[in-house]
Amino acid sequence: MTLRSRTCERLALTDEGYDNYVRSTAGRVAFNCTLIIPVMAAFLLICDVMGDNSYDFDISVWVYAAILCVSAALSYAVYLWSYDRSYTDVYRESANVRTAIAERLRKLPMPFFEKKDPTDITERIIGDVTQQEQAMSEWFPLMASAMIFVGAMSVAILLFNPLLGAAALWPVPISIAMVFLSKRVQNKYNGRKSKALLEVNEGIQEYLENLCDLRTNGAGEDYLAG
Repeated sequence: MTLRSRTCERLALTDEGYDNYVRSTAGRVAFNCTLIIPVMAAFLLICDVMGDNSYDFDISVWVYAAILCVSAALSYAVYLWSYDRSYTDVYRESANVRTAIAERLRKLPMPFFEKKDPTDITERIIGDVTQQEQAMSEWFPLMASAMIFVGAMSVAILLFNPLLGAAALWPVPISIAMVFLSKRVQNKYNGRKSKALLEVNEGIQEYLENLCDLRTNGAGEDYLAG
């Protein structure tokens, strides 16, 4: 099984969704790389000001100004491209998924809806699609790009100066450990959130189903008041 097929299976992605995920991740990695340029320019400028060091290249101030202007324009262009890949493409794919689900539900026999709670079905389907939409537009590309970028920078820093790398990177394994150790707590509160959303949707569905009777009897306000 290839990486593409495994990712599509784990994240419930179509081929187009996987391509969008790869492009979004690549865009975020590229944007992070563009942010290094002004930092490197500032480092070289400080070395020039201090003088008498291995990185004193006596670069003109106008060169630094040009580097900053070019890096700003490059960062802006890459950010626009990354934003389009992260949101526009993902939302387009999400719309296709919603349409496909609606078409599938339309073909189901009516006895199916007599056995299942329509509110529960709607909440689960719409909630899952919305959560997948948010995950593919924000969480997963950001996580994957951070892993790639931080991994590459970690190797570079450790090769440049192991002590400096250890001092700069020690929070990374601790943060990863905290994420895994707090998984049970996260699942607990996510379950509470899902239960609360389901209760709210059931209340709305019940109110809509009995709206005519409530208006006829003038009991709408009393019903909403509990």
